Amino acid sequence: MGGTSSAGTKLKSTSGWFGGGNGEDEFGFSVLPAGYYHSNYDGFFSVGNGAYFWSSTEYNSGSAYYVYFYYYYYEYVYLSRYDKNCGLSVRCLRDSN
Repeated sequence: MGGTSSAGTKLKSTSGWFGGGNGEDEFGFSVLPAGYYHSNYDGFFSVGNGAYFWSSTEYNSGSAYYVYFYYYYYEYVYLSRYDKNCGLSVRCLRDSN
């Protein structure tokens, strides 16, 4: 998809992102900036400028990998790991036949 900045633009929704961060939704994935829930602080964060999706791959018993879409003056897509006790989005995809 052309790298981290290009991938974010191509996968993000065409509306809903703060500060000019809307995407092109080239593949119909429509990533929305739902943010995430952090259990240690009992609150939601990055709503409007970030989307966090759990991966199905576990890192260890306490954390798993996630994909992070973010926009704050620049486009960013990142793969990292996070504590399982926090709330990230889940995207279910159906295999096409």
